[in-house]
Amino acid sequence: RMNMKTFKKMVYANYFDKDYLEIEHNKKQLEIQIELALRENDFDTAKDLSAELEKLVKLLRI
Repeated sequence: RMNMKTFKKMVYANYFDKDYLEIEHNKKQLEIQIELALRENDFDTAKDLSAELEKLVKLLRI
């Protein structure tokens, strides 16, 4: 038997390259940081993080 985590890794290894997964992980982290900054009403930080997020999204489209 194979657990779900191992199965996901196997599927991702077949269909996605490592860079894609790393960029996707970084994108998720930035989204969380933006959410936290907005909750604290820190709009300047959220704006800077949004610019970084935009760069990552452009990398995913290439």
